[in-house]
Amino acid sequence: MLMTYLRWLLLATTFALVASTTFAQPPDTIARVKASVVAVGTVQRLRTPQFQFLGTGFAVGDGSLIATNAHVIAKPLATGDDPEMLAIAIPADNPQRGQIRVAQRAGTDVERDLALLRVPGPPLPALKLRDSDSVREGEQFLLTGFPIGSVLGCSPLRTGQ
Repeated sequence: MLMTYLRWLLLATTFALVASTTFAQPPDTIARVKASVVAVGTVQRLRTPQFQFLGTGFAVGDGSLIATNAHVIAKPLATGDDPEMLAIAIPADNPQRGQIRVAQRAGTDVERDLALLRVPGPPLPALKLRDSDSVREGEQFLLTGFPIGSVLGCSPLRTGQ
């Protein structure tokens, strides 16, 4: 079932959100999607900074699942007295209101470079994905993520055409 879900995610999107004119305009799409986009990384209690950015993810399903790329979470985690744990960072308009939640691997599909993480706590607003077969050449799209890692800060949306 998990692999079927991962395959469906691959067909539906690879971090590209389509915003055709029959749907929302870009500002409306950005407002709707922004709360679903998270930073994926690791956290270690004694490391400075504690959170290390590895890639981007977004909430799907019931809001407790995060879709990301398998290569983002591929490296082995440090063990020992200060274990390294997978985590997500949930951005906020005020950096002091951002959250970090520890995450668990729910499944990976290395062939398709997809992974699902499960996070505890209140559900995040999940994205409703569209069938990629309905995307037409020339449609406008929005890319989600954190370009250049976290160098530009925790502002998770950029636009392109």
